[in-house]
Amino acid sequence: MSEDPAIDAFGARWVLDARALDPTARDRLHHLWQRCRVPGARLGDEGVEPFVVTDPDPYAVSRALTLASLRRRRGTAVLLHAAGLESGGQVVALVGRSVPGSRRQR
Repeated sequence: MSEDPAIDAFGARWVLDARALDPTARDRLHHLWQRCRVPGARLGDEGVEPFVVTDPDPYAVSRALTLASLRRRRGTAVLLHAAGLESGGQVVALVGRSVPGSRRQR
């Protein structure tokens, strides 16, 4: 079993603390997130926080990590999600203001 890696998700850095998972699920998680690794980054470095993983489902981990990263980046970056329309080589980005505490944009 390998050491838990530091990763970057939307500019938020985390160390995936997967000690609660069995070795097979932990190794799978490390493999799935290998493209996001930050070589040399460690827990305790400035801006690197722990992210505790208790669910072996990769989709649940991705969803939770995405939401946590977006919360950390709130107010520091323009984040678009599935907000582009393309027609004939022209692209339009749809941008809206986030409403704190709201689950839906209006």
